[in-house]
Parts: sequence; structure tokens; C-alpha cells
Amino acid sequence: MLRGLNSEVPVLQNQLVGYCCDDASVKQFADGAITYAQAKGRMNLYTTTLHVINSGIVKTSKLTFAGKVYRGVSGMALPKEFWTANDHGVRGGIEAAFMFLMIFFWTPPHFWALALYREGDYVAAGVPMLPVVRGGAATKRQMLLYTLILAPLSMAPCFLGIAGWPLYGGAAIVLNAIFIVLAFAVMRDTTEASAKRMFGFSIFYLFALFAVLIADNSLAGML
Repeated sequence: MLRGLNSEVPVLQNQLVGYCCDDASVKQFADGAITYAQAKGRMNLYTTTLHVINSGIVKTSKLTFAGKVYRGVSGMALPKEFWTANDHGVRGGIEAAFMFLMIFFWTPPHFWALALYREGDYVAAGVPMLPVVRGGAATKRQMLLYTLILAPLSMAPCFLGIAGWPLYGGAAIVLNAIFIVLAFAVMRDTTEASAKRMFGFSIFYLFALFAVLIADNSLAGML
């Protein structure tokens, strides 16, 4: 990313402009109405900063087991509009912070479940994922710890008033209960089966949690 900002390669320039500029600037750049240097001056500083941070983490992912897990930091961070109050019902600040933390603490058990049953691939690639450098037992303990921390964090929308108890709260309780049960199953299991199940469910967990959050707010707006 750092090299790409000053790249002369059209493909990289197009990607950066498309990711970091507003729609009008993207169209003007595509039509040749503005140069790449002009487009760089219009890049969203917040988005560009996140992209640079993510690029740095990706570069270190072969140096530390945490790098591979936390490389999605820029993807976890919500657009800057969610961090400040606006006319669309967003109060900003703490709500965005909790949304970030939910994804942050979901990421380790998700990735490490995959790493447990694909450990051989990470060894062959020279990527120091946690099972490779600390072993399966330590990985399973960390997975359980992060899953237990995630449970109360995922209930935060109810306490912050951005989701209701009957729909979102109920769904979050059920989803977290299943996730925790799977984490304990991974702790006890000496085969790859439980890790595969936890990895598969982790994908559904996050999708379902945010789908219900959207549904909860949509239904509240119609009542």
C-alpha cells in the first residue's frame, strides 16, 4: 500500500482511487478528467490510513502468529460516518467501538479453528499461526478465552439501545451459547472434527448476528 500510493502501475492506481476516493472522483479519474496526483489529493484520509495499517499487518503476518489473526483490523473498523453522530440515527463513538470489538474478538477463534485442522498447510507455507508455534492445547485455550469475552460484547447493542431484547438479544444468547459449547468441544476433542465444526459455525455466527441486528432495527423503524 505504501509503495502503491506512488505507483506508476495503472492497476494499482485504479484500485487505490476506487478504494479511497468518493464516487465523483473515481468517475473523473476513470474518464481522464483528473490525474492520479489530483486523485491522491482527494483520498479519504481515514480510509487510506486503515488501508495502510492493514497493509503493514499483512507484511508482518509471516513474523508473528498475531499478525495473521489481526490482519483484518481495517475491515473491522466501520466507515468514519459511524464514529460521529449524524442524521441517520447514528450516535457515534461507543456504538462503533463495540461493533469493532465484536469483530476483533470473533476473529481469533474463527481463524485458529481453521488453523487447527489446516496446521500442515501453515507449516509448509512458513506462516507462524498459533497452533504451529504454541501447539494445539494453547490454541484451544485461547479460542475458548476469546469466545467467552465475545459473548458479553455481542450483547452490548441491547444495553446501548441500538437493538432490542426479544429479537436481537434472544438470537445473540442462542448464538453465543452454541459458540461456547463448540469451543469447549474443541478443548476436549483430539481430532479435527470439532475444529471444523467451530470454523463453519463461526462464519454463520457473525452473519446471523449482524443480520438479526439489521432486522431488529428495520422492524423497530416500522413500528
